[in-house]
Amino acid sequence: MENFTIKIVTDLSEAKFYWDTLVVQKTIFDNWDFRFCFYKYFNYPLQFYVGFVGDEPIGLLPLQYNQDENRLEFFGERFMEDNKVSIKAGFEKFIPEFYANLPDKAKLEYIIGNDEFTENFKVLDYKYFLNLNTLKSGEDYLQTYFDSESRGKLKRKLKKITQEKIQVLENNFSDVEFLIQFKIDRFKESSTFNWPHRKEIFRDILKLPMKIFLNSFLLNGELQGVSLSILYNHDYAFVNFATKQDAFPNFSTFINMYNIEQAIKNGAKNFNAFAGDYGWKELWHLEKSPQYAYYK
Repeated sequence: MENFTIKIVTDLSEAKFYWDTLVVQKTIFDNWDFRFCFYKYFNYPLQFYVGFVGDEPIGLLPLQYNQDENRLEFFGERFMEDNKVSIKAGFEKFIPEFYANLPDKAKLEYIIGNDEFTENFKVLDYKYFLNLNTLKSGEDYLQTYFDSESRGKLKRKLKKITQEKIQVLENNFSDVEFLIQFKIDRFKESSTFNWPHRKEIFRDILKLPMKIFLNSFLLNGELQGVSLSILYNHDYAFVNFATKQDAFPNFSTFINMYNIEQAIKNGAKNFNAFAGDYGWKELWHLEKSPQYAYYK
């Protein structure tokens, strides 16, 4: 193969240079600062596989060595999706070479299928999204994706909530603590907020120079739920949300609908609901695409 070589980069500043050079910015998962929030507390050794044709850098597979689990994983791992070899146009044929050069104990997950080679990997999960390009309002969404019966049921659920006194506070950042606690209350020891540094990471996300929506939802003066979303390059990332255990019935339905409407109002082209159905995304007729895994 024509003068193709791989350099393994371990220095943080050099790794960022190649990230900035080769990664096209589409979603928060392409943003260095977002991923760095999930990296900095662990500070695992970097292993960025940079591909060259001659002296030209043409592709990047950004990895880190997880010393706790003795495996190679994607930079930022755990929460990251849409992972991939970032490749310059015209050099896609070299993508298999990046994987061929990996050592054993590589555990690469949530890979986006951006080429024929990758799309032969094992499907790990599905990512859910909603194309907003043709939608002008939440009513447009309901009319487009729901039949009359299911649309009526959803509207009746929402009406019971909106008949109460609803207040939505935006970016009262201290309320991220309620999001964290509501998740722990609901999922107990299985909550990801019990993972090391997860609380600190989410506090740090709020400091990123992005359009952040931390929505606090009050009903009759009482906090019922909190959601965190980020608008980045017209991609509205619905990052996380939680309701209190004894929240008003179907209050999560209201939060979901509010975020879809907020995405539309703010000019988003895509509502990014992340991987995993979690009992609602298919019911809401979100589209889905596979996320792959590669183990070696």
